[in-house]
Amino acid sequence: MSQNNKFEHLAAAFGGLLLGYGLHNYQVEKSKKSRAERDNPDEVEEASFDVAEILDAWEPYDDCETEDDFTQDLAEYLEENCDWEIEVFPNSPEGKPDILIGDLVALELKVGLSKSQRDRLVGQCAGYSRLWVTWL
Repeated sequence: MSQNNKFEHLAAAFGGLLLGYGLHNYQVEKSKKSRAERDNPDEVEEASFDVAEILDAWEPYDDCETEDDFTQDLAEYLEENCDWEIEVFPNSPEGKPDILIGDLVALELKVGLSKSQRDRLVGQCAGYSRLWVTWL
């Protein structure tokens, strides 16, 4: 076998290794995304941008005291200020996020969390993130 032939085999093996590594990384990154991000990446980006701007402008009413008060107030504000469909406490296989925006972004609102509530919140958000981009 000539010297060039040996290097060609080595280069082909190295190229195959790089291709396999790249494919593996792509699959890992894809598995980290929500269903919404995989199916509708442009809409998720647009909805996230819109929601971020709206959340920056939102100021809850002074009489909001409980999580449900804040959720209802924010849902009403979102309905008035964006074109996305807003659902409050929608049922899903992963639970009931407080607000779902366009079947793309889930919002989970919490007030005055205890340690056990924080632990529960992590599980809730992990479940929601399988389906949607999830914000706390």
